[in-house]
Formats: sequence, C-alpha cells, structure tokens
Amino acid sequence: MAKIIVELVKYDTVKTKKRKRKDLIVDAKTEDAVIEKLEKIHKGDKIESIHEIIWAPVEEEETLAASPVERFEGRVKFFDAEKGFGFIKARLDMDDLFFHASALGGIEIKDNELVEFEMSEGPKGLIAIRITCADD
Repeated sequence: MAKIIVELVKYDTVKTKKRKRKDLIVDAKTEDAVIEKLEKIHKGDKIESIHEIIWAPVEEEETLAASPVERFEGRVKFFDAEKGFGFIKARLDMDDLFFHASALGGIEIKDNELVEFEMSEGPKGLIAIRITCADD
C-alpha cells in the first residue's frame, strides 16, 4: 500500500487548540486517515476538528521515493517511551534534535543507541524523523 504524505495539517484536539503538523505520512488520502494517525500520535486525545490539510503532490511523492534522501547518524541521548519523545545527539556539530515516538515507525530504541535519521522542520526548529537503528 502506498503511503501518502500530508505536507501540513492544522487541527484542534480536545486538550489543545491551534495545532499543526508537517510531513505526516498516512495510509490513504482521506481526512479519516489523517485523524486516525493524529489520534495515535496524541495517544487518545481526540481530534476535535481539522482546519486545513495540504497534501503533497503525487509527482513529489514519486520524486521522494526515487531520489536518495540525506540521512544522518547520531546517538539517542534520551528517550521516554511513556511520554513519547526523546532527543538525539547528531554526529554533526549541532544542537540535539527532538523526536516524537511516531518517528520510530514501531522500532524500540534505548539511550545511547546509534541511529540513522532524516531531518525535517518542526514547530520549534529541526527535528529527527524516519529513525532507524544503525549498526555500531
């Protein structure tokens, strides 16, 4: 099944208003698929309303799949599975990168583990996405 990229979604949850998320990957090009993914990310906090969804163009999705994406290495500085977030110390000379548990794609990681990741723009700066385990 092809993955669909949502460039930007603006929404409200029951607990928090005026939220937004970039580069969300969903299974179908439907509002229901977006809501399902967001509720999974927010661990039970229900989506109250969707204000805007910007879908990635199809040709851009194909380009992303065909062209190599720059990946980086780093070590997990901190990860709290219960809270659903952590930080990676990149091998590059830069600040630690925040990541959300949804960027792990279901893999389990531990503090100080070597990982590979891509970078994306988050609400407060660069974040780590598409994280995978790396061989030491």
